Amino acid sequence: MLLKQFNDYLLSKELLKQGENVLVAVSGGLDSIVLCRLFKESKIDFAIAHCNFKLRGKESDGDEEFVKKLAEAYKVPFFSIQFKTKTFAKENKLSTQEAARNLRYQWFEKIRAEHQYDKIAVAHHLNDSIETFFINTIRGTGLAGMKGISAIKGHIIRPLLFAGRDELEAFAKKKRLKWREDRSNNTDDYLRNKIRHSVIPVLKEKNPDFEKSMERSLEFFNFANQIQKTFIEDWKKKNTTIAADRSITIKLKAVWDFQFSNSLLSAILHSYGITNLEPEKILNSSPGKIFQTKNYRLLYDRTTLVLQSKKIDDNHQFLISHTPDKVELGDHKFSFETVNSARLTSIPRESHIQVIDAGKLHFPLTVRRWKSGDTFYPLGMTKKKKISDFLIDKKVNRFDKEMTYVLLSDKDIVCILGHRIDDRFKITDETVSVLYIEQIYG
Repeated sequence: MLLKQFNDYLLSKELLKQGENVLVAVSGGLDSIVLCRLFKESKIDFAIAHCNFKLRGKESDGDEEFVKKLAEAYKVPFFSIQFKTKTFAKENKLSTQEAARNLRYQWFEKIRAEHQYDKIAVAHHLNDSIETFFINTIRGTGLAGMKGISAIKGHIIRPLLFAGRDELEAFAKKKRLKWREDRSNNTDDYLRNKIRHSVIPVLKEKNPDFEKSMERSLEFFNFANQIQKTFIEDWKKKNTTIAADRSITIKLKAVWDFQFSNSLLSAILHSYGITNLEPEKILNSSPGKIFQTKNYRLLYDRTTLVLQSKKIDDNHQFLISHTPDKVELGDHKFSFETVNSARLTSIPRESHIQVIDAGKLHFPLTVRRWKSGDTFYPLGMTKKKKISDFLIDKKVNRFDKEMTYVLLSDKDIVCILGHRIDDRFKITDETVSVLYIEQIYG
């Protein structure tokens, strides 16, 4: 019965195509041992991969030897690796569980690619998906987390999500399979174990068919999540824009006009992979407020939210010894060209094009980010103005201010790139050679 359900699930979820081979992740526990047996009885070409995380001393080594012998008995290729998991966790500031998860999936993919396996099969089952549902509900992850575990993600497939733990154990006993027990599964040291030992049994008392009821609910949440994703993508097309530096601008009014504004903003942020910002705090903040995650910054600007990924930009200052073809400042690109003034039939007025009297420049020129206290003479003015005041008047947001650069000749600011030139370097009737700078978009 389980074997038929297994093959039906592979087919219905399109987890595996005819003739594809699989790298099966095997810990030695009940779930992965059953998964191996099902692949063998289905006559699907597979190999076994085992990770020894060195977390339980001799027991971990015993698991590795047990799985190696299983691969020999099944006459399939065997791959194994030993990790210094606690060291890796400490160095990368991760929990032991997070470290183990990162290490194993990176290694699985490495083996899959090197040995040309089509898929990586892991033994998550229905109970794992139910436990994940409760964990994500506690964390407030929204619909994306309430759908449980996905049956397929990239090269990863989970062919046992249709079956509960009791079904797997019944199959294993019927086939007289042996497996290894991980003693840590019997403790309540982890949230997942607490849910498994304390929450699920109470719910099963109320509904003996609880797992199958949850399976139907998870399917519904998955369906609802797909509808939400479609809605959010359509909403984003109308109400967000992507700038040249790849920062994303979200119209605040469109968020506020939606009946469930907090939920909408949460779903929008989730679509960009941001799960640890609270929409209520964002929408109740004031202009100028910045919210940060490990990889992103979110600015509450006047009428928009501006989302920007964090990047390391080492180009704080550099010298230009001759006229370059192109200058790249992070995601901002500028073309430089020296031309004869006779080629200019008119002086461009667009801010992204700047024309400068090249005869007034002294090489090497300097490009750097603007600094507090910097002043220049804006084109058409005879008085100095602070660059900070100029950018405020132009209503440049804080993110764009940080990525604003100036061009200097000796100690004089020639222009604010992409904004305005200094009046002292403007073109006159006596100009012979022109430095033509244009900001490149896209």
